[in-house]
Amino acid sequence: MKFTHHLIGALAGVLTVPCCLAPALAGGLSSIVSAPAARLMSDKLDDQIKTVFDVKSYTLQAMDVPQGVTGPLSIRVRLGKQMVDVALAPYSMRSDDFSVLVDDGSGRLTRVDAPPLSTMRGDVLQDPNSRVRAAIVRGGLTAWIDLGDESGWSIQQVASEIPGVDPRLHVVYRNLDIAPPPGFRCGVDANA
Repeated sequence: MKFTHHLIGALAGVLTVPCCLAPALAGGLSSIVSAPAARLMSDKLDDQIKTVFDVKSYTLQAMDVPQGVTGPLSIRVRLGKQMVDVALAPYSMRSDDFSVLVDDGSGRLTRVDAPPLSTMRGDVLQDPNSRVRAAIVRGGLTAWIDLGDESGWSIQQVASEIPGVDPRLHVVYRNLDIAPPPGFRCGVDANA
């Protein structure tokens, strides 16, 4: 399922953190770990992450994420060489008349309760021109951060795409580090 990072542009905001595997942050929701330094990340996992997430380079960050959106959330993450504080608040994109209808197979639609809210938005506290869009699904964070300098970052839970991986691990990468899958290329000529 490679669709997740392709959704980044559509949601207009990017949150990402670099790839490492050894506790480097004290006190906070997350810790950065350095795979090479800690030798916790195998070459096989590295290859899987690069293939599944279509990235050239990344970092891994362990995050303790709540199982769902329960209220405001603050998380400290590393973007490149800097640590930043991301402040998120629940945000519904549902319209006032939003409802969920299920087709029971007979062509009859039955109204059911909507699932709990999973979307959030916010900003990077150190950057007043930043925008962050996020979702918490199955205890994992998917987030997009747009910084005021127009750079973009993404965060995705690794276990959502690679079964058996610690659910706290999240891949963090700059949007510029997204690599097209082998055999694919942009449909626009470079000279256009």
